[in-house]
Amino acid sequence: MTHDSSLVKITDQNISLIDGKIKQNMTKFIGLLGGSFNPPHLGHLKMAEYAQKSLGLDEVWLLVSPQNPIKPKENMAAYHDRLHMTKLLSTQHDWLIASDTEKHLGTTKTFETLLGLQSTFPDHHFIWLIGEDNFINFDKWYHWQELLNQFSFGVFMRPGEMDKLMSSKAAKHAPEKQQSTSSIRESQGWVFLDNDPIHCSSTDIRDALKNNGQTPFLNPEVRDYIKEKGLY
Repeated sequence: MTHDSSLVKITDQNISLIDGKIKQNMTKFIGLLGGSFNPPHLGHLKMAEYAQKSLGLDEVWLLVSPQNPIKPKENMAAYHDRLHMTKLLSTQHDWLIASDTEKHLGTTKTFETLLGLQSTFPDHHFIWLIGEDNFINFDKWYHWQELLNQFSFGVFMRPGEMDKLMSSKAAKHAPEKQQSTSSIRESQGWVFLDNDPIHCSSTDIRDALKNNGQTPFLNPEVRDYIKEKGLY
């Protein structure tokens, strides 16, 4: 496996980019939940909590994307605001960490981010957490076959969606890569996570804030920050 020389390796000097909670020389099982977090909400928190408990993860890192390449810039809060709100969401949970890793690595693609993290933390086992819609369209991801062969994925699955997921190109490409919640900690491939998500999205939350300023899907600290800064 060759690493892209354009990747910026995380060094001891900038290790604080992982919110100051990381101890570098410890083997850990870590879930990675990437997104714009525009804003971060209770749906993100529930997903992280479910993955942490069902997979026995030591930590879940919320990777705040500088600019998701498939999302429009319109209505996108400034990066420092999204990172700060994500820290507010995570602050009451020692295992939950807001991270600006992708900004420091200079990556926008999952494959590149995972290579950078693997190079920096070779003793850690990372599990990238995605929704079922992402898995169904996984064959459109950059280096998707290499991703399945080299890394681990936890796929949040809504009830009754198993047949749909197993008919996806990713599942058919390497059916032997399907793992259990225990084997995924030591192997590459994917595991399906039964999860009944909170039915909310950042888009819906922004619309609610714009229209009436009320939504039940934000924690108080994030809601107060949005109001203070006049976001959305």
